[in-house]
Amino acid sequence: GDVTVHRCIIDNLDEGVYEYQVGTEGCVSDNYSFEIKEFNESQPMRILWTTDQQSWTKREYDVWQMCARFLNAKQQSLEEPFDFHLNTGDISQNANRRFEWSYYFDYAKDITRNIPHVITCGNNDLVDKKYSTAFNYYLTAQNQKWNSVYAFDLGFVHFVCLNSNEDQVYSGDGKEFANTNAFLEAQAQWLDEHLTEVEARPIQPRWVIVFAHLGPFTVGRTKRLQRWIAPIEKHKVDMFL
Repeated sequence: GDVTVHRCIIDNLDEGVYEYQVGTEGCVSDNYSFEIKEFNESQPMRILWTTDQQSWTKREYDVWQMCARFLNAKQQSLEEPFDFHLNTGDISQNANRRFEWSYYFDYAKDITRNIPHVITCGNNDLVDKKYSTAFNYYLTAQNQKWNSVYAFDLGFVHFVCLNSNEDQVYSGDGKEFANTNAFLEAQAQWLDEHLTEVEARPIQPRWVIVFAHLGPFTVGRTKRLQRWIAPIEKHKVDMFL
């Protein structure tokens, strides 16, 4: 069936708790709330990190439902709840099948309606395992360079997301880049330039964290990502997730 996606970016909110509804007149959600925080020396940042909920059937996604219920109960019991939910990709098994995204977000709703949801495009989140077009339906990102390549600040931390996929939205005949290697090399160059700009800020972040679906610091399937290591080491990135 048809689905309506509502998008809204609001800047410069003051610290505090806000309420919101989603929908159109005569068809709106319940009231939900979120909190805008100001992080400082005495305010630690708490990140809920999940990944790879990909499944073929509803029954398999029901495992994610159990996990999400547990995580939401955990969130409710914490004296200091999670500040945001980071998902490093493969929300779907095949991005063509919209029901997979629906199951993911339906089961995650008790988490995502109250805290920011930060996502990464995995290789299985590519339409036909090739194109990252579906990713933009489910993310509203500022400071985005390419699909799943973006950066943001939160408190004293600067986060950067990279696209580790063989993404044919950008690479191939007639595309912006001749092949996957050229696309990944362009990301490495962008990362170098971007972190150079960050280092030139009058007030620099205490931590720089880079994240992607696959990483260069692991044993499997990441030979093509080794080109990212040079800018990561040059700028002394604190953590790669």
